[in-house]
Amino acid sequence: MDTFNELMENNTSIQTIAFILFSIYILNTYFFNSSKSIYVSELYIYPIKGCGGIRMEKISMCSTGFKHDRRWLIVNSKGKFITQREKPELCNILPIVKDDGTLILRGPNMWDLAVPTINAKTKFIDVTIWDDTVYNCPDQGDEASDWINDYLDTDGYRLVWMDTPLNTIRHAPKKYSKHNALNGKLPFISFADAFNYLILGRESLNDLNYKLAKKRAPTLEMNRFRPNIVTIGGKPYEEDTYNHIKIGTYNFIGVKHCTRCIVTTTNQLTAEQTGIKGEPLKTFRTYRRDPNQNDKIVFGENLSSLLPTYNDLSKLHKFSGVIRVGDKIDVITRKHRGF
Repeated sequence: MDTFNELMENNTSIQTIAFILFSIYILNTYFFNSSKSIYVSELYIYPIKGCGGIRMEKISMCSTGFKHDRRWLIVNSKGKFITQREKPELCNILPIVKDDGTLILRGPNMWDLAVPTINAKTKFIDVTIWDDTVYNCPDQGDEASDWINDYLDTDGYRLVWMDTPLNTIRHAPKKYSKHNALNGKLPFISFADAFNYLILGRESLNDLNYKLAKKRAPTLEMNRFRPNIVTIGGKPYEEDTYNHIKIGTYNFIGVKHCTRCIVTTTNQLTAEQTGIKGEPLKTFRTYRRDPNQNDKIVFGENLSSLLPTYNDLSKLHKFSGVIRVGDKIDVITRKHRGF
């Protein structure tokens, strides 16, 4: 017992123990794990782009992705989107979506504010996100704007909502889209960067943390990477090879590897950011560059759902399905990782 206490008091020894434990995990993952079964272990939505996520046991699907996922967006006075890239403290806004679709703004040292999506006084504005202009987005009103500006200590920011594809339309990038949602049109997406879903394996994060532990760098939580679907089982980075997968009874296409930015260096609890030269980007640069995307750092796979094809847009909008924690993932076809 004395030896154990001395060991626990020695920080270097604790780091050594952590490294040994990670080593055991990697040996088990790469060499002794014969199971090929992959399951959904965690599900998340992020109602306001760039803000905190909500962990779910099951999530409804719709024509733009998971229901309520990235359907709200903060924009500046010129209508340009704002995320943690510019304002890391957005991670501490923890929105709630009620059953009737009402958004509740909640943040540290702030009052809870209920935000109805549309009412008689709603104004509609056009906003830009990356290269896209999204027209006729319902502005969420002055109260929501004041709440956000007070929290961020800024001026001119507005909160907008994405209505259904019948009224507010945004399509996935043509460059990467591999299937059509409706009569040759590109898939509908929300205010996500590019695609409906992001999938990431727990084994991939464990492998990254193993590499960080070897360098005596702090290990990271899954929330750094803001996935929608987290898997367990299989091998590290197996999601890189997903071409066509089935989750439960629903089909998805692996469109491209997810490129990574400075947001991965933001502690999602404290909003502290280590910057573009910090971890995990520093480690990623040694082994996770994709030559097919201008050598950008990648981690996780962007998915697009294979929705039923309808001749009537209103029927496509009414599509719904449910993904649950514990659903089995079947890999129908694979692709080469590309790097």
